[in-house]
Amino acid sequence: MDKIPFPSFNRSLHQRKHVKDSPSCSSVRKTIRAHAPHFGYLTDVSLAQLTGITFGLSISGAVFINTATNGLKDALPQIPVKELSQFVAGASSQIINSLSPEQHTLALDIIVESWNKTFICVYVAAAASLVVSIFFKVKLPLSCDRSGIITGFW
Repeated sequence: MDKIPFPSFNRSLHQRKHVKDSPSCSSVRKTIRAHAPHFGYLTDVSLAQLTGITFGLSISGAVFINTATNGLKDALPQIPVKELSQFVAGASSQIINSLSPEQHTLALDIIVESWNKTFICVYVAAAASLVVSIFFKVKLPLSCDRSGIITGFW
């Protein structure tokens, strides 16, 4: 019996010898063998997407929290930094109610400016994606040959 690149599938076939000659098992093996090289690509794409999302959110969140906290610290020196950090993170809203109308407007301006700075990360990522995409190979759309095996992108 040929080795299929899925260890658990191989173990289950070896444990049950009577399944070896089953027609349904044979068709499953053929299908997995036909598409096995493509599973690695899907894993890589999923990993890249999840890693990109994780880094993007982490960096954008850090930019927002740091710029908002530093701006509020300079504008409202009478309020402790710990309370400002909790306010910016959304854990406390008591600070905004205790401010004068002028300080309230100033604090909101600082927070909106921090949001604007957060989007700079998005612009940089979009520009980097555009530059990197120039070097990608153009591939044909997916198609199916007569035996039912998907071809095209791979």
